[in-house]
Amino acid sequence: MIVIGWIAGRGKKLGKSVGEYYLAGRNLGFITLFFTLYATQYSGNTIVGYAPTAYREGFSWLQSIPFMTAIIGVYLIFAPRLYVIAKRAKFVTPTDWISYRFESKRVTIVAILLMLWGLGNYLLEQLVAIGHAVSGLTAGAIPYGYAVIGFIVVMLIYEWLGGMRAVAVTDVLQGIILLVGIFVVLIGALALAGGSLSGVSETIATTEPQKIGVPDLQTNINWISMILLAGIGAAVYPHAVQRIYSAKSERTLKRSFARMAWMLQLRRG
Repeated sequence: MIVIGWIAGRGKKLGKSVGEYYLAGRNLGFITLFFTLYATQYSGNTIVGYAPTAYREGFSWLQSIPFMTAIIGVYLIFAPRLYVIAKRAKFVTPTDWISYRFESKRVTIVAILLMLWGLGNYLLEQLVAIGHAVSGLTAGAIPYGYAVIGFIVVMLIYEWLGGMRAVAVTDVLQGIILLVGIFVVLIGALALAGGSLSGVSETIATTEPQKIGVPDLQTNINWISMILLAGIGAAVYPHAVQRIYSAKSERTLKRSFARMAWMLQLRRG
């Protein structure tokens, strides 16, 4: 990834152009934009968060399917229009839209603080995910803390070298790894279930029948609130807004989101 960051930034006037450094020259094509959105939206939470939660809670965690689908729907409501305005007004940061819309420095400052709080939680989530993943995969040979520090160093280096272009290109690599991982896990699950996903359900029904029961009323109410909260909240990730600005065209942006909806079903399957 460091090499990719260096290549992405080589020959680019990153220090002379804010748009080039932070938005990859506003020229991300369909493949790159799709994978950078995909890797951003389905990251550490879906690997070490949702899957273990589904394992612990059972079929009640099916709520993760509609709330992740809702995110794509919310994106399609506002992202194409935001892209058009951002391109015309030359937005660079997510708060440029806030300043443009409300014309208030106080509102902009409040938005900045809220975005930093949200991004801080998101970043910590990724650090926890990579720390557990590396420590687990190496059976503790690489300690949790070392994995986190190594991840931070690598991330800072490639982002410094290549800006948003480096981030987007490394996201392509990460997105491909995620896709390969999906198929590997699916094959492994089928093998453990005797070659059939129905075998998983039968095993759960025999050993832990409560996990496939009908959720109670309170759980269903929580489903609705979670779908609304995640659908709206995750669609306005500040770093996702940066990627909206970076699209080559409105059509490219819409195509990327449309493909993400399809990938969501594959991932949840």
